[in-house]
Amino acid sequence: MQMSINDLKEKIKWQRKFFTDRAKYYLDNNKMPDVVFILTIFLLVSTLAFSLGRLSTYEKKKSPISLIKTEEYYKWNNLDPSDDNASTDSVSKVSQTTVTEKGSIVASKSGTKYYFPWCSGVVRIKEENKIWFNSVEEAKARGLTPASGCEGLR
Repeated sequence: MQMSINDLKEKIKWQRKFFTDRAKYYLDNNKMPDVVFILTIFLLVSTLAFSLGRLSTYEKKKSPISLIKTEEYYKWNNLDPSDDNASTDSVSKVSQTTVTEKGSIVASKSGTKYYFPWCSGVVRIKEENKIWFNSVEEAKARGLTPASGCEGLR
């Protein structure tokens, strides 16, 4: 269906009249605060939903933390690079003991999933219920499956 320019002008006039009448109605009857409130709530909810969607993808993009000892590390900590036992860094001692003494994979005694120690699901496991494994193969041998929320195990 084709419209002539005059038909289009009439349609625009009608729409302009409709919206100006609608605006006058809201302004004259003190309805504008209600409209502003509803629009504000709508904008806040949509912004919150968008932000939560963005945050959910952020968790998947995180990679495991790894410590790399470079020349700057030894220089700043006044350590000798040739002496591996000279490290007095508490962070490296904690991560070394976590990996060597306890293992690199953790699971719950009663659970069916295994995790890296830094995964978010590990905080829900009580310390007395944690089982440590040295490798993924050991955990799989016990019949455990990788946790879906722990990136890098899949």
